[in-house]
Amino acid sequence: MIGPSVRHHFPGRIRFKVTELKQYSDIGEWIKTSLMAIQGIKLVRVNEHAQSIVVEYDTDILKPKTVEERVEQLDYQNSIQEESEHEFTRGDVAMNVIGTIAAALLPSKWGALSTATLIAPTLYEGISELKDKKVSVEVLDAIAVGLSAWRGDYRTAMMTQSLISLGEYMEQKTSRNSDELLADLMRPRDSLVWRVKNGTTEQVNSTVLEENDVIELGPGVAIPVDGTITKGNALVNQSSLTGENVPVRREEGAVVYSGTSVHEGTIQVRVDKVGSEATTAQIAKLIYDSLSEKSEIQQVTQDMANRRVKITLGIGAAVFALTQDINRVASVFLVDYSCALKLSTPVTFKSIMYRAAQQGLLFKGGSAIEKLVNVDTCVFDKTGTLTHGDMEVTDVIHFALKIVQGIC
Repeated sequence: MIGPSVRHHFPGRIRFKVTELKQYSDIGEWIKTSLMAIQGIKLVRVNEHAQSIVVEYDTDILKPKTVEERVEQLDYQNSIQEESEHEFTRGDVAMNVIGTIAAALLPSKWGALSTATLIAPTLYEGISELKDKKVSVEVLDAIAVGLSAWRGDYRTAMMTQSLISLGEYMEQKTSRNSDELLADLMRPRDSLVWRVKNGTTEQVNSTVLEENDVIELGPGVAIPVDGTITKGNALVNQSSLTGENVPVRREEGAVVYSGTSVHEGTIQVRVDKVGSEATTAQIAKLIYDSLSEKSEIQQVTQDMANRRVKITLGIGAAVFALTQDINRVASVFLVDYSCALKLSTPVTFKSIMYRAAQQGLLFKGGSAIEKLVNVDTCVFDKTGTLTHGDMEVTDVIHFALKIVQGIC
Protein backbone atom coordinates (compact mmCIF):
# COMPACT_ATOMS: atom_id res chain seq x y z
CA MET A 1 0.00 0.00 0.00
CA ILE A 2 1.38 3.44 -0.96
CA GLY A 3 1.58 5.70 2.11
CA PRO A 4 1.45 9.38 1.10
CA SER A 5 1.97 12.52 3.15
CA VAL A 6 0.62 15.96 2.22
CA ARG A 7 3.42 18.46 1.47
CA HIS A 8 1.45 21.36 -0.05
CA HIS A 9 -2.27 22.04 0.01
CA PHE A 10 -4.08 24.81 -1.85
CA PRO A 11 -7.82 24.95 -2.64
CA GLY A 12 -8.29 22.53 -5.52
CA ARG A 13 -4.70 21.26 -5.49
CA ILE A 14 -2.74 18.87 -3.22
CA ARG A 15 0.85 17.67 -3.58
CA PHE A 16 1.70 14.37 -1.90
CA LYS A 17 5.13 13.03 -0.97
CA VAL A 18 5.21 9.28 -1.62
CA THR A 19 8.58 7.82 -0.64
CA GLU A 20 7.44 4.33 -1.64
CA LEU A 21 7.53 5.40 -5.32
CA LYS A 22 11.29 4.82 -5.35
CA GLN A 23 10.65 1.09 -4.85
CA TYR A 24 8.73 0.82 -8.10
CA SER A 25 9.17 1.92 -11.69
CA ASP A 26 6.83 2.78 -14.56
CA ILE A 27 3.68 3.01 -12.41
CA GLY A 28 2.97 6.68 -13.13
CA GLU A 29 0.41 5.93 -15.83
CA TRP A 30 -1.32 3.38 -13.60
CA ILE A 31 -1.61 5.94 -10.79
CA LYS A 32 -2.97 8.57 -13.19
CA THR A 33 -5.58 6.21 -14.62
CA SER A 34 -6.67 5.02 -11.16
CA LEU A 35 -7.14 8.54 -9.78
CA MET A 36 -8.66 10.08 -12.92
CA ALA A 37 -11.47 7.50 -12.72
CA ILE A 38 -12.67 9.28 -9.55
CA GLN A 39 -15.39 11.84 -10.09
CA GLY A 40 -14.19 15.38 -9.39
CA ILE A 41 -10.47 14.86 -10.06
CA LYS A 42 -9.39 17.04 -12.97
CA LEU A 43 -5.64 16.42 -13.31
CA VAL A 44 -3.01 14.05 -11.91
CA ARG A 45 0.76 14.46 -12.29
CA VAL A 46 3.22 11.82 -11.08
CA ASN A 47 6.97 12.41 -10.72
CA GLU A 48 8.59 9.13 -9.73
CA HIS A 49 12.07 10.63 -9.36
CA ALA A 50 10.80 13.40 -7.06
CA GLN A 51 8.51 10.85 -5.34
CA SER A 52 5.51 13.16 -5.64
CA ILE A 53 1.89 13.02 -6.80
CA VAL A 54 0.03 16.24 -7.60
CA VAL A 55 -3.78 16.08 -7.70
CA GLU A 56 -6.00 18.91 -8.94
CA TYR A 57 -9.69 18.53 -8.09
CA ASP A 58 -13.06 20.28 -8.21
CA THR A 59 -13.73 21.81 -4.78
CA ASP A 60 -17.49 21.76 -5.43
CA ILE A 61 -17.44 17.97 -5.74
CA LEU A 62 -14.60 16.68 -3.58
CA LYS A 63 -13.34 17.53 -0.12
CA PRO A 64 -9.57 17.55 0.59
CA LYS A 65 -10.05 14.70 3.07
CA THR A 66 -11.72 12.59 0.37
CA VAL A 67 -8.82 13.16 -2.03
CA GLU A 68 -6.32 12.18 0.67
CA GLU A 69 -8.27 9.00 1.42
CA ARG A 70 -8.42 8.02 -2.25
CA VAL A 71 -4.66 8.48 -2.67
CA GLU A 72 -4.04 6.45 0.50
CA GLN A 73 -6.23 3.66 -0.90
CA LEU A 74 -4.01 3.19 -3.96
CA ASP A 75 -2.81 -0.41 -3.90
CA TYR A 76 0.23 -1.08 -6.07
CA GLN A 77 -0.43 -4.82 -5.92
CA ASN A 78 -3.26 -4.25 -8.39
CA SER A 79 -0.74 -3.03 -10.97
CA ILE A 80 1.77 -5.87 -10.65
CA GLN A 81 -0.13 -7.93 -13.21
CA GLU A 82 0.18 -5.13 -15.73
CA GLU A 83 3.28 -5.42 -17.86
CA SER A 84 5.82 -2.73 -17.06
CA GLU A 85 7.19 -1.11 -20.18
CA HIS A 86 8.93 2.03 -21.33
CA GLU A 87 6.47 4.76 -22.25
CA PHE A 88 7.24 6.03 -25.74
CA THR A 89 6.46 9.65 -26.59
CA ARG A 90 6.44 11.71 -29.76
CA GLY A 91 9.79 13.04 -28.61
CA ASP A 92 11.26 9.51 -28.70
CA VAL A 93 9.97 8.99 -32.24
CA ALA A 94 11.30 12.40 -33.35
CA MET A 95 14.73 11.74 -31.81
CA ASN A 96 15.00 8.39 -33.59
CA VAL A 97 14.04 9.97 -36.92
CA ILE A 98 16.68 12.66 -36.38
CA GLY A 99 19.15 9.91 -35.48
CA THR A 100 18.36 8.12 -38.74
CA ILE A 101 19.09 11.28 -40.71
CA ALA A 102 22.27 11.87 -38.70
CA ALA A 103 23.46 8.31 -39.34
CA ALA A 104 23.05 8.85 -43.07
CA LEU A 105 24.65 12.30 -43.29
CA LEU A 106 27.23 12.60 -40.49
CA PRO A 107 30.72 11.06 -40.53
CA SER A 108 30.95 7.46 -39.37
CA LYS A 109 32.31 8.36 -35.93
CA TRP A 110 29.41 10.67 -35.07
CA GLY A 111 26.90 8.32 -36.67
CA ALA A 112 28.15 5.51 -34.44
CA LEU A 113 27.86 7.70 -31.33
CA SER A 114 24.29 8.84 -32.04
CA THR A 115 23.21 5.31 -32.99
CA ALA A 116 24.68 3.76 -29.84
CA THR A 117 22.93 6.36 -27.69
CA LEU A 118 19.51 5.94 -29.28
CA ILE A 119 19.43 2.13 -29.54
CA ALA A 120 20.61 1.70 -25.93
CA PRO A 121 17.04 1.39 -24.50
CA THR A 122 16.19 -1.37 -27.00
CA LEU A 123 19.40 -3.24 -26.19
CA TYR A 124 18.69 -2.87 -22.48
CA GLU A 125 15.17 -4.30 -22.87
CA GLY A 126 16.52 -7.30 -24.75
CA ILE A 127 19.25 -7.97 -22.19
CA SER A 128 16.73 -7.64 -19.33
CA GLU A 129 14.49 -10.24 -20.98
CA LEU A 130 17.43 -12.64 -21.35
CA LYS A 131 18.37 -12.13 -17.69
CA ASP A 132 14.81 -13.15 -16.80
CA LYS A 133 15.30 -16.22 -19.02
CA LYS A 134 12.74 -15.02 -21.54
CA VAL A 135 13.09 -15.23 -25.31
CA SER A 136 10.66 -12.57 -26.48
CA VAL A 137 10.11 -10.01 -29.23
CA GLU A 138 12.27 -7.53 -27.29
CA VAL A 139 15.23 -9.91 -27.59
CA LEU A 140 14.77 -10.12 -31.35
CA ASP A 141 14.53 -6.33 -31.64
CA ALA A 142 17.75 -5.95 -29.65
CA ILE A 143 19.59 -8.48 -31.84
CA ALA A 144 18.32 -6.85 -35.05
CA VAL A 145 19.44 -3.31 -34.22
CA GLY A 146 22.56 -4.52 -32.40
CA LEU A 147 23.81 -6.58 -35.36
CA SER A 148 23.17 -3.72 -37.79
CA ALA A 149 25.10 -1.30 -35.59
CA TRP A 150 27.91 -3.82 -34.95
CA ARG A 151 28.56 -4.29 -38.68
CA GLY A 152 28.63 -0.51 -39.21
CA ASP A 153 25.26 -0.16 -40.93
CA TYR A 154 24.09 2.67 -38.70
CA ARG A 155 21.41 3.86 -41.11
CA THR A 156 19.66 0.45 -41.07
CA ALA A 157 20.00 0.23 -37.29
CA MET A 158 18.42 3.64 -36.82
CA MET A 159 15.71 3.01 -39.40
CA THR A 160 14.75 -0.17 -37.52
CA GLN A 161 14.88 1.66 -34.18
CA SER A 162 12.63 4.41 -35.58
CA LEU A 163 10.05 1.88 -36.77
CA ILE A 164 10.14 0.09 -33.39
CA SER A 165 9.58 3.33 -31.45
CA LEU A 166 6.84 4.47 -33.85
CA GLY A 167 5.00 1.16 -33.54
CA GLU A 168 5.30 1.15 -29.73
CA TYR A 169 4.16 4.78 -29.53
CA MET A 170 1.08 4.14 -31.69
CA GLU A 171 0.17 1.00 -29.71
CA GLN A 172 0.61 2.69 -26.32
CA LYS A 173 -1.26 5.82 -27.38
CA THR A 174 -4.23 3.84 -28.72
CA SER A 175 -4.32 1.63 -25.63
CA ARG A 176 -3.97 4.59 -23.24
CA ASN A 177 -6.70 6.58 -25.02
CA SER A 178 -9.05 3.60 -24.85
CA ASP A 179 -8.37 3.23 -21.11
CA GLU A 180 -8.97 6.93 -20.45
CA LEU A 181 -12.11 7.07 -22.57
CA LEU A 182 -13.54 3.97 -20.92
CA ALA A 183 -12.73 5.38 -17.48
CA ASP A 184 -14.49 8.62 -18.38
CA LEU A 185 -17.45 6.72 -19.81
CA MET A 186 -17.79 4.65 -16.64
CA ARG A 187 -17.30 7.60 -14.27
CA PRO A 188 -20.50 8.31 -12.30
CA ARG A 189 -22.13 11.67 -12.98
CA ASP A 190 -22.98 13.98 -10.11
CA SER A 191 -26.43 15.45 -9.55
CA LEU A 192 -28.24 17.80 -7.16
CA VAL A 193 -30.46 16.21 -4.50
CA TRP A 194 -32.50 17.39 -1.51
CA ARG A 195 -30.99 16.32 1.81
CA VAL A 196 -33.28 16.19 4.84
CA LYS A 197 -31.57 17.45 7.98
CA ASN A 198 -33.13 18.54 11.28
CA GLY A 199 -36.58 18.73 9.72
CA THR A 200 -35.49 20.97 6.84
CA THR A 201 -34.31 20.25 3.31
CA GLU A 202 -31.23 21.62 1.59
CA GLN A 203 -30.04 21.10 -1.97
CA VAL A 204 -26.57 19.50 -2.13
CA ASN A 205 -24.37 17.75 -4.65
CA SER A 206 -24.76 13.98 -4.59
CA THR A 207 -21.00 13.57 -4.16
CA VAL A 208 -21.08 15.07 -0.64
CA LEU A 209 -23.62 12.56 0.66
CA GLU A 210 -22.48 10.32 3.48
CA GLU A 211 -23.75 7.11 5.02
CA ASN A 212 -26.99 7.53 7.06
CA ASP A 213 -27.87 10.83 5.37
CA VAL A 214 -31.54 11.08 4.38
CA ILE A 215 -32.49 12.44 0.96
CA GLU A 216 -35.87 13.21 -0.58
CA LEU A 217 -36.52 12.09 -4.16
CA GLY A 218 -39.46 13.03 -6.38
CA PRO A 219 -40.76 12.02 -9.83
CA GLY A 220 -38.15 12.00 -12.59
CA VAL A 221 -35.19 12.18 -10.19
CA ALA A 222 -32.30 9.74 -10.61
CA ILE A 223 -31.33 7.83 -7.47
CA PRO A 224 -27.61 8.58 -6.87
CA VAL A 225 -26.97 6.14 -3.99
CA ASP A 226 -27.89 2.73 -2.65
CA GLY A 227 -30.29 3.15 0.24
CA THR A 228 -33.41 2.15 2.15
CA ILE A 229 -36.78 3.91 1.91
CA THR A 230 -37.68 5.41 5.28
CA LYS A 231 -40.82 7.29 4.24
CA GLY A 232 -43.30 7.19 1.37
CA ASN A 233 -43.72 4.90 -1.62
CA ALA A 234 -42.99 5.25 -5.32
CA LEU A 235 -42.77 3.54 -8.67
CA VAL A 236 -39.06 3.05 -9.45
CA ASN A 237 -37.72 2.55 -12.97
CA GLN A 238 -34.95 -0.08 -12.77
CA SER A 239 -34.47 -0.56 -16.52
CA SER A 240 -30.86 0.66 -16.36
CA LEU A 241 -30.01 -2.30 -14.11
CA THR A 242 -32.51 -5.03 -14.97
CA GLY A 243 -33.62 -4.15 -18.49
CA GLU A 244 -37.25 -4.25 -17.34
CA ASN A 245 -38.96 -1.09 -18.56
CA VAL A 246 -42.05 -1.45 -16.32
CA PRO A 247 -41.58 0.52 -13.06
CA VAL A 248 -41.83 -1.49 -9.84
CA ARG A 249 -43.48 -0.37 -6.62
CA ARG A 250 -41.17 0.33 -3.70
CA GLU A 251 -42.46 1.07 -0.19
CA GLU A 252 -41.03 1.89 3.22
CA GLY A 253 -38.26 -0.56 4.14
CA ALA A 254 -37.46 -1.49 0.53
CA VAL A 255 -33.97 -1.09 -0.91
CA VAL A 256 -33.32 1.13 -3.94
CA TYR A 257 -30.16 1.23 -6.03
CA SER A 258 -28.09 3.93 -7.68
CA GLY A 259 -28.61 4.22 -11.41
CA THR A 260 -32.38 3.77 -11.11
CA SER A 261 -34.92 6.62 -11.05
CA VAL A 262 -38.21 7.58 -9.42
CA HIS A 263 -41.02 7.28 -11.96
CA GLU A 264 -43.92 8.35 -9.75
CA GLY A 265 -44.28 9.32 -6.11
CA THR A 266 -42.06 10.90 -3.47
CA ILE A 267 -39.82 8.99 -1.07
CA GLN A 268 -37.21 9.64 1.58
CA VAL A 269 -34.17 7.37 1.38
CA ARG A 270 -31.53 6.65 4.02
CA VAL A 271 -28.11 6.44 2.38
CA ASP A 272 -26.48 3.01 2.82
CA LYS A 273 -23.75 3.04 0.16
CA VAL A 274 -22.13 5.96 -1.64
CA GLY A 275 -19.24 6.56 -4.02
CA SER A 276 -17.22 3.49 -4.93
CA GLU A 277 -19.50 1.21 -2.86
CA ALA A 278 -22.68 2.05 -4.78
CA THR A 279 -24.09 -0.27 -7.45
CA THR A 280 -23.23 1.92 -10.45
CA ALA A 281 -19.65 2.36 -9.20
CA GLN A 282 -19.30 -1.41 -8.76
CA ILE A 283 -20.49 -1.96 -12.34
CA ALA A 284 -18.01 0.66 -13.55
CA LYS A 285 -15.20 -1.03 -11.60
CA LEU A 286 -16.15 -4.39 -13.08
CA ILE A 287 -15.86 -3.03 -16.60
CA TYR A 288 -12.66 -1.13 -15.89
CA ASP A 289 -10.99 -4.12 -14.21
CA SER A 290 -11.92 -6.27 -17.19
CA LEU A 291 -9.42 -4.29 -19.28
CA SER A 292 -6.59 -6.18 -17.59
CA GLU A 293 -8.12 -9.58 -18.32
CA LYS A 294 -6.55 -11.32 -21.29
CA SER A 295 -8.79 -13.21 -23.66
CA GLU A 296 -7.89 -16.65 -24.95
CA ILE A 297 -7.12 -15.20 -28.38
CA GLN A 298 -4.79 -12.62 -26.85
CA GLN A 299 -2.93 -15.26 -24.86
CA VAL A 300 -2.63 -17.49 -27.94
CA THR A 301 -1.28 -14.65 -30.11
CA GLN A 302 1.26 -13.65 -27.47
CA ASP A 303 2.45 -17.25 -27.13
CA MET A 304 2.56 -17.55 -30.91
CA ALA A 305 4.58 -14.34 -31.21
CA ASN A 306 7.12 -15.58 -28.66
CA ARG A 307 7.36 -18.96 -30.40
CA ARG A 308 8.03 -17.20 -33.69
CA VAL A 309 10.96 -15.44 -32.02
CA LYS A 310 12.58 -18.81 -31.28
CA ILE A 311 11.92 -19.94 -34.85
CA THR A 312 13.49 -16.75 -36.20
CA LEU A 313 16.54 -17.20 -33.97
CA GLY A 314 16.85 -20.79 -35.19
CA ILE A 315 16.65 -19.71 -38.83
CA GLY A 316 19.27 -17.03 -38.20
CA ALA A 317 21.61 -19.58 -36.62
CA ALA A 318 21.08 -21.95 -39.56
CA VAL A 319 21.80 -19.19 -42.09
CA PHE A 320 25.01 -18.27 -40.30
CA ALA A 321 26.11 -21.92 -40.11
CA LEU A 322 25.57 -22.37 -43.86
CA THR A 323 26.82 -19.02 -45.21
CA GLN A 324 29.03 -17.47 -42.50
CA ASP A 325 27.55 -14.17 -43.75
CA ILE A 326 26.58 -11.81 -40.93
CA ASN A 327 24.69 -9.56 -43.37
CA ARG A 328 22.30 -12.36 -44.29
CA VAL A 329 21.81 -13.20 -40.62
CA ALA A 330 20.92 -9.57 -39.90
CA SER A 331 18.39 -9.65 -42.76
CA VAL A 332 16.68 -12.67 -41.18
CA PHE A 333 16.31 -10.88 -37.84
CA LEU A 334 15.12 -7.65 -39.44
CA VAL A 335 12.27 -9.42 -41.27
CA ASP A 336 9.96 -10.32 -38.39
CA TYR A 337 6.17 -10.20 -38.14
CA SER A 338 5.59 -11.43 -34.59
CA CYS A 339 5.14 -7.90 -33.22
CA ALA A 340 1.99 -7.45 -35.29
CA LEU A 341 0.45 -10.50 -33.61
CA LYS A 342 1.38 -9.39 -30.11
CA LEU A 343 0.49 -5.70 -30.30
CA SER A 344 -2.67 -5.54 -32.39
CA THR A 345 -4.87 -7.95 -30.40
CA PRO A 346 -5.17 -6.09 -27.03
CA VAL A 347 -5.73 -2.78 -28.82
CA THR A 348 -8.53 -4.36 -30.87
CA PHE A 349 -10.34 -5.68 -27.81
CA LYS A 350 -10.09 -2.36 -25.96
CA SER A 351 -11.44 -0.48 -29.00
CA ILE A 352 -14.38 -2.90 -29.25
CA MET A 353 -15.20 -2.47 -25.54
CA TYR A 354 -15.12 1.31 -25.81
CA ARG A 355 -17.28 1.49 -28.93
CA ALA A 356 -19.77 -0.96 -27.44
CA ALA A 357 -19.95 1.00 -24.16
CA GLN A 358 -20.75 4.14 -26.16
CA GLN A 359 -23.81 2.33 -27.49
CA GLY A 360 -24.88 1.13 -24.04
CA LEU A 361 -23.51 -2.40 -24.37
CA LEU A 362 -21.11 -3.56 -21.62
CA PHE A 363 -18.69 -6.47 -22.14
CA LYS A 364 -17.09 -8.24 -19.20
CA GLY A 365 -13.61 -8.45 -20.71
CA GLY A 366 -12.16 -9.78 -23.94
CA SER A 367 -13.20 -13.36 -23.20
CA ALA A 368 -16.86 -12.34 -23.47
CA ILE A 369 -16.22 -10.73 -26.85
CA GLU A 370 -14.50 -13.74 -28.36
CA LYS A 371 -17.37 -16.01 -27.29
CA LEU A 372 -19.61 -14.08 -29.70
CA VAL A 373 -17.87 -15.96 -32.53
CA ASN A 374 -19.86 -19.08 -31.64
CA VAL A 375 -23.20 -17.26 -31.29
CA ASP A 376 -25.66 -17.90 -34.11
CA THR A 377 -28.94 -16.96 -32.37
CA CYS A 378 -29.86 -14.16 -29.96
CA VAL A 379 -32.96 -14.57 -27.75
CA PHE A 380 -34.45 -11.55 -25.95
CA ASP A 381 -36.93 -12.22 -23.16
CA LYS A 382 -38.95 -9.02 -23.53
CA THR A 383 -39.41 -6.06 -25.86
CA GLY A 384 -38.14 -3.66 -23.21
CA THR A 385 -34.64 -4.97 -23.85
CA LEU A 386 -34.65 -3.49 -27.34
CA THR A 387 -37.21 -0.70 -27.06
CA HIS A 388 -38.21 2.04 -24.64
CA GLY A 389 -41.59 3.12 -23.33
CA ASP A 390 -41.47 6.80 -24.34
CA MET A 391 -43.93 7.57 -27.13
CA GLU A 392 -42.63 9.76 -29.95
CA VAL A 393 -44.30 11.28 -33.00
CA THR A 394 -42.54 9.92 -36.07
CA ASP A 395 -44.92 10.87 -38.93
CA VAL A 396 -47.97 13.04 -39.61
CA ILE A 397 -50.32 11.58 -42.25
CA HIS A 398 -52.89 14.10 -43.49
CA PHE A 399 -56.29 13.39 -45.09
CA ALA A 400 -56.75 16.71 -46.82
CA LEU A 401 -54.02 19.13 -47.83
CA LYS A 402 -56.26 22.18 -47.21
CA ILE A 403 -56.94 21.15 -43.62
CA VAL A 404 -53.24 20.68 -42.92
CA GLN A 405 -52.41 24.05 -44.49
CA GLY A 406 -55.15 25.68 -42.40
CA ILE A 407 -53.75 24.15 -39.22
CA CYS A 408 -50.24 25.28 -40.09
